[in-house]
Amino acid sequence: MKRMIVAGALIAVLGVAGVAHSAPGNGNGNGQGNGNSANAGSSPGNSGGNGVGNGNGLGKGLLEAGTRGNSTAALAKDDPLHPRNVGKFNGFLHASPRALANASEKSAIGLISKVYATVLDEYFLGGDVAKIDTMATLLEQVANKPLTEELVLAINDRIVTENLVENPSPTYDLIREELAAQILAAASLN
Repeated sequence: MKRMIVAGALIAVLGVAGVAHSAPGNGNGNGQGNGNSANAGSSPGNSGGNGVGNGNGLGKGLLEAGTRGNSTAALAKDDPLHPRNVGKFNGFLHASPRALANASEKSAIGLISKVYATVLDEYFLGGDVAKIDTMATLLEQVANKPLTEELVLAINDRIVTENLVENPSPTYDLIREELAAQILAAASLN
């Protein structure tokens, strides 16, 4: 008698828990089972045993504090930073920090996030004008659209804000536009 009460209570708890567990989500599942079992006694019995279920779900999440979304809805098509105007640089401008760190130097993203960033870092250390020509050449290797000052600024700003340089210039905010103009001028000479 106690076993029947305990078993009934267990079934009731499991039934309620199952309903409570499935209430927040939506999904469909089907189960079918077939199987055979032999009783330890003299009479054989049949029981179900296999189940199959399918379910689908959609989820939405929020960006972590301090991260930027990748929306181009606010950019007009004639904006210099609209994806159709930046070509291969769009991947770099919208790549996650992990993608920037893991990109191959042979890819457009890796060429900018690693090679170009290293040359920019070297420029910050010594101000060597030859580095400007190197940076211009690297940008031209990636470019499949015309380079603009706004694009060069966006690339340099992303490198500095993502800490892809070890020695950012303490005066970067003061020199950023002039540096971008110098890189663009060197690119047009190549």
